[in-house]
Amino acid sequence: MNGKRIFLVKGRDARLIQDAEAEIRGSLKEKENLDEVFYDGTNCDINDVVMSLDQNYIFSDGAIVIVRNVAEMASDLQNQLATYVENTKSSSVFANYLILTSATGAIGQKLSKAASNVGEVLDTTIGDAKARSSFVADELKASSLNYAPDVVRFLSSHFGEDVSRVRSLIEVLESTYGTRKRLETDDVEPYVNSMGSRPIFEATNALEDGSLSPSEVVTKMGQFIDVQGVHPLALLSLISRRVLEYVAVAGRIRTLDDLNTALEDAGLKRRDGFPAKKLFEVARGLKPSDARLMLRYVTEAESAMKGRGGVSDRFAFELMVARVATTLRSRMR
Repeated sequence: MNGKRIFLVKGRDARLIQDAEAEIRGSLKEKENLDEVFYDGTNCDINDVVMSLDQNYIFSDGAIVIVRNVAEMASDLQNQLATYVENTKSSSVFANYLILTSATGAIGQKLSKAASNVGEVLDTTIGDAKARSSFVADELKASSLNYAPDVVRFLSSHFGEDVSRVRSLIEVLESTYGTRKRLETDDVEPYVNSMGSRPIFEATNALEDGSLSPSEVVTKMGQFIDVQGVHPLALLSLISRRVLEYVAVAGRIRTLDDLNTALEDAGLKRRDGFPAKKLFEVARGLKPSDARLMLRYVTEAESAMKGRGGVSDRFAFELMVARVATTLRSRMR
């Protein structure tokens, strides 16, 4: 990250911003043992943010302080934060990291200028129609499935400027069809139309978001079931595949290069680029016993949801989500 300690990630797409944030965090944590402190700009106290940035962390090399939705902060609070950021330029003792993100609203000019002067600004906006089509084509090429040429044109047209949602769609398609199958537009269209207004990655990524409590993760999952009509079994399928990756790599990876060796030894799909870094960041803190425990939770939920548990699908699913989220959260702290 070129020695920078302050980052501003902006754009119009929540998925791309979340990916960029996670990539920065992963890159920094590869080099140092860092704690993570999360704030939400809609309701955070600027004094708490500053205190976290100025604090010495006894049991680690420092901390990454993440302030999401920074554009939602009141203008006077943005200006206070901007002043703090500017002052770090002349400070020789600023040893922590700050990541500011925003997918909505306009970030104040003073804060944007301060971040640009002192740190690094990443704009995740995908440009014109040609760039969006190229993005879709690259995502489909990286998938374990094969797609007819018309699928790229169909998805680029359907998603418009929200093309990052194709990643969530690919996750659903891979869970449904497996690998190597060739899909036509007619195969893809029903899944596009059933995804609703919110990308499904917000549900699955919630499990790996260390800032959310298990009950908050369950609530996020429930929104997809209640609002968008996603069946719990569809979400279970996505979570199950992720847990199988945990089982394959937990205890076997010291560096990012070890990741695909472990996945391929288990007969699972390779991960490259950001997906590889994200999996590595989560899984490197897991013990093999943690991964096996989560697999047991998923297996028990699947059995119950197929009529062998005497409980409702919803109860079995939510219990599994809470258990998996609790296990992950305990290892990500």
